[in-house]
Amino acid sequence: MLDSAVVWFGITIENALQERVKVKMGSEVHYNPKYSLARLLNAATKLPRPREVYSAEQGDANVWSPLLAWAGRGNSGVKRYKYVPPVKNDTEVNDG
Repeated sequence: MLDSAVVWFGITIENALQERVKVKMGSEVHYNPKYSLARLLNAATKLPRPREVYSAEQGDANVWSPLLAWAGRGNSGVKRYKYVPPVKNDTEVNDG
């Protein structure tokens, strides 16, 4: 459990250090770090909560689709494939 917490903390700090702010100076554009390591390691620093990103496809998805597909419902939105064995031709030579 401690290992997971340490890994999560490291990933969070590393991701925060990668965030950049676009700064335009005349015709030049610079990307400055949003956070410094000293600021991130300060106990009083609070990072903003991550925003959840939904695509249009995810918003329209039925959360019950896997269950409906398992039950054999056709309107679940999940495609089901049935295995069909290959057809043997009379002209094929059996090597075995």
